Amino acid sequence: MNGTRLDSLRVTRRICGGLSESTLRRLIAAGRFPRPVVLGRNRHGRPVRIAWIHEELVDWVRDRISADRE
Repeated sequence: MNGTRLDSLRVTRRICGGLSESTLRRLIAAGRFPRPVVLGRNRHGRPVRIAWIHEELVDWVRDRISADRE
């Protein structure tokens, strides 16, 4: 995965048309949105820094566009 671009939550929201964080969490839980990569955890094991793989986001957006155009 050399050269893989990771996007923050802010960038992810912008790429996906401004979806809210809560909407993204619901889509992830339903298996309808790419899961983020956990970059860091706190001492209790909870994620404190997450990011998304850019290409997965682009593919997700393309799929939404294709589904809308059919």
